[in-house]
Amino acid sequence: MRRGACQARARRDGGGTFLGLADAVFLNCRAGEPRVRRDLYVTHGLFTQGTEALLARFDHVYCTDSIAAERPGVIEVKVCERLLKGETI
Repeated sequence: MRRGACQARARRDGGGTFLGLADAVFLNCRAGEPRVRRDLYVTHGLFTQGTEALLARFDHVYCTDSIAAERPGVIEVKVCERLLKGETI
């Protein structure tokens, strides 16, 4: 991340939720700092509260195909499918 860009200044885990993490980062942004792209990468996610709130806070959300689930708006990374086919990642 480039110097001076908005970033989380508090050293905490965001309360264990991606929404809490996003809110912590956004609340610590100073006026005038350049906006950086905010992408979320997760290895698995059920997103039981839906994806709408996540997509409102992050530019892109990426998730592997390790759990079969409907995830509207989430970009699925076909890791398991490729491994089962014997492909390298």
